[in-house]
Amino acid sequence: MPYRFDAPSEERRDVALPHFRGGGAHAERLAAAHERAFRSGTAAVVAEPAGAELADEDFGPVPCFLGYVEYPGVMQGLDTTRRVVCDERGDRIVWPWELPAGHAAEQPPVGACSGGASTPSTDYAAAYFATPNPHGEGWGSHPADTTVRAGLAAATADGYGGANSSGVRAWKGYCGKYSRAYVRPVDPNAPLWVKLSEEQNMMRFIAALIDDRSIAVATARGYYGAANAWHLRETGIGFCAGMDTKRLTEMVKGLKKLKDGPPTQLRRGLSPQQLRQGMDIVYPPNTAENVNIRAMLTTAMQGLLRGREAGCKNSFDSELDIARGDIATSSGERLAFFMRPAKNMRHRRGKTVPIVIGGGGEFVDAAAEVRRMLDLDPTPEGERMTTPMFRKPDGSAFTTDDIRNIVRQIVFAIGEDPAEFGAHSLRIGGATALFAAGADPIHIRTMGRWSSDCYRLYVRACFEQTMAWTRRLGSQKVHDIQGTYERAAQETELY
Repeated sequence: MPYRFDAPSEERRDVALPHFRGGGAHAERLAAAHERAFRSGTAAVVAEPAGAELADEDFGPVPCFLGYVEYPGVMQGLDTTRRVVCDERGDRIVWPWELPAGHAAEQPPVGACSGGASTPSTDYAAAYFATPNPHGEGWGSHPADTTVRAGLAAATADGYGGANSSGVRAWKGYCGKYSRAYVRPVDPNAPLWVKLSEEQNMMRFIAALIDDRSIAVATARGYYGAANAWHLRETGIGFCAGMDTKRLTEMVKGLKKLKDGPPTQLRRGLSPQQLRQGMDIVYPPNTAENVNIRAMLTTAMQGLLRGREAGCKNSFDSELDIARGDIATSSGERLAFFMRPAKNMRHRRGKTVPIVIGGGGEFVDAAAEVRRMLDLDPTPEGERMTTPMFRKPDGSAFTTDDIRNIVRQIVFAIGEDPAEFGAHSLRIGGATALFAAGADPIHIRTMGRWSSDCYRLYVRACFEQTMAWTRRLGSQKVHDIQGTYERAAQETELY
């Protein structure tokens, strides 16, 4: 049954969307009657001309209004009632024909869009944020919610849904500066001006990163992407009500043309013979600290380790960083240990990636260096899993900053510019030595873990091939093109 709307007289009639039949004149009468039915109480009763009876088929599907209320009013001097249709929250639904003459629907406030005089702290879009479920079915109301939330949090490497990423922290700082909410679930049905003003706010966020913090354009765009992804996981919708932000994309494109940013810092690879020469000068194998450093540097080069894989970020974490207990084999023939998956597969838990290095290299021999380290600096009984694989005299692990400084000390000792080298130089140099030795690209990719499919990394290169290539790496001389020619190629910086 259709909802019934009270009329000021005793007569009552059903109001439904008309289904026009019977010709143009009849359709016009029904349309006029339907519009007047929503205007006021006095107009709700429409007198049809004699003989113009309305049959049931004159009405189409009945609209499912959620409810209505009445309030008294005065129209043309007559007491009347005005029907107000409400949504599920009890908020009034304003029909377009009920707006005052000359009033545009959903008109943005002055200054809400570009060209206005308002300050950035005015949060006009807040009125259009999605409201909580009126039935109270929030997180925690279902037994499966804990698993759902845990899955969303674990979707990112930090285990917190990306909440600790640099982009999200920058976004929260920007919103705090201008007293704006950083969780902004704008209703997709909000007016277009709301979505465009949100896009404008996001463009200002990127521009502020570039102007105030001297961040590169690509990095600022990445910060925005990280914040947007976090917001999507938190609220179910991205920034700007999920709208395709065309202007933002064009702005970033233009800024990349206008702002080249600081030149990419040259990072040269360290060849096996350079590493051996520098280690013998700066870190001769006569102390426990030196043998740890030599083992770390040679393992990083022959294992093609990233600086973060060879050392720790700030402090040692046995679940993330390699420990003495992760060593599976240490002999003159080979060194084998386990570590975490590649950086693009960090959501996989545990140390499941085996690193196998053949012994006997002419210039660098990680297998021999690690054996010497374990002899001169033995692991305390029962502490293998909590002892860093490479450690300082105080027992702490080497950080990535430590590795960078050590590499620069070595290259300075052999007459190279320290500014051109860093922790990544070991990985670059190892891959370059493999290429110079004639290794196939598939072996270099596999041994360096440059594939996103972590479980396939060691399927493509068999055990014997890995042993042979790492042994050849340790004996290969390399002539560095970047160090020979002024115009240096920097493709390796992208990996």
